[in-house]
Amino acid sequence: MNNEQKIKKLAIEAAKSDKIPADIGEFVLNYLGKQELKVFLKFYKNELDKKRIYVSSPSALSSVSMTSLKNIYKQKDIIVDIDPTLGAGLKILQNDTIVDFTFKKYIDETIDALKD
Repeated sequence: MNNEQKIKKLAIEAAKSDKIPADIGEFVLNYLGKQELKVFLKFYKNELDKKRIYVSSPSALSSVSMTSLKNIYKQKDIIVDIDPTLGAGLKILQNDTIVDFTFKKYIDETIDALKD
């Protein structure tokens, strides 16, 4: 097993809990070099993204909206980002997939269509 595979295994183990366990955090900070730390963080973020979805909204979501999202994305943590520049609607990021139901996107697409 090469060094990158060991780091990946360590990152997967660290991502199983809500916070990086103290022993893993201490090891990572004390024994990994700069490049190895970048590799660890990349794998760690990928593992977290597998169990999370990111929702961008122009304002706080209602309890009905949150309940609907929780029903759709069972077993996932929902991270909400308030972005007033979106206008209206939602933008959802899951793994590498972006679903954009925002008014801003509609306006941008309309402008692009009119330019052609």
